[in-house]
Amino acid sequence: MRKVLFVAMASILFMYGMFSLSKLPIFASAEQMPDTDILMVVADESEAQALANTQQDHLEVITKDQLSLKDNNHIAYAVSRDLFDLPLVSQILNEAYSKLNARIYIYGGLSIRDYKQLLNMDELYISVNICNNQDIVTSSIKMGFVDEDKINQIICLSRSENYQSLIVSGNEMQGFDAQNFIVRHYNRTYVNPFAREATIIQSSFNHVVWANTYFYINVDYMLYKDDAESDISHDYFALRTNVTGCTDNGYDTCREIQVKHQLIHSSDNVTDYVPKDTSSATNVNVSLSYGPSASASIGFSFGSGAGPTIDSTYTPNEKLVEWKVSKYWFFGSNFTGDMFSFGSSWATRMSPVRVSVSTYGCFDLPHNYQTNTGWDTQEVVFYY
Repeated sequence: MRKVLFVAMASILFMYGMFSLSKLPIFASAEQMPDTDILMVVADESEAQALANTQQDHLEVITKDQLSLKDNNHIAYAVSRDLFDLPLVSQILNEAYSKLNARIYIYGGLSIRDYKQLLNMDELYISVNICNNQDIVTSSIKMGFVDEDKINQIICLSRSENYQSLIVSGNEMQGFDAQNFIVRHYNRTYVNPFAREATIIQSSFNHVVWANTYFYINVDYMLYKDDAESDISHDYFALRTNVTGCTDNGYDTCREIQVKHQLIHSSDNVTDYVPKDTSSATNVNVSLSYGPSASASIGFSFGSGAGPTIDSTYTPNEKLVEWKVSKYWFFGSNFTGDMFSFGSSWATRMSPVRVSVSTYGCFDLPHNYQTNTGWDTQEVVFYY
């Protein structure tokens, strides 16, 4: 099957130099261009005139009017929320989703409920991998979201654990920013997954919290379950959240990251969390215990040449664990691009598992200004 990312959008970064509309290359169907990874951009003629003069692989541009029903066999698509309302676009993407389980990126401000309605889904879940304490995938589990009405900037949710689902939330994204981000995500997770950014590990779900054009935090989750335990009254889980402050302007500007894990079921109990307070997080090696009587553990390491401070707080009555990563004293360095890992484990008698993950990032700007993502919360549900 030809691997193609098809994009219907208002404008995007185009990589073939200046051109006139009469010279736009057109590929009418997947069969005409086998074994290539192409991001196809569909736009109005006036919008296509404004495409930027840059160079990048896996991109091709046609006008919106050149779209036809035979374009329904691509493996991935991206479209603005507004363009999805065009009958032909909607028909093509729905056929590709239902027949090929195609990846469908939709951007421009929409909720998960909107996403389900646009793609005619009765239910929506992500199939995510479960690991044991050796980081070996042992099975998969369905993950869903409690708040389906929350407005997000980009949504691309797949039921296949072989594709990395994406939600971008936070501050409003401009169309060009969303399009450019989709291209990067597709390239690093599907076209060439071995060249993916070091900030992203093998994960079925990627969550990005957007501050503005240049600043965002990248979040991914790894879920662990103790399958060796014989406790008939409880199941034991652990969640590892990896968070990285990212900038696209080349400057080291991330100065603060905050993360919260909170259990939702009143009968659940936190059994451990890591890291604890660390005054200089240059090299951090931790072991997260889980299972009955801490019978299992997960070891992981991370660090930052900036040596930031990590403060942790556990509030038992609220079943809440909080972490704050900040610059070391007044003269510490920022830590853009450094991945920090936060883990909590718990015992539960309830199914499905519910846990709330909140994240926040703060970035330095010139002239002593700052910008931040604001607090963003995703309450996720694991069905087992």
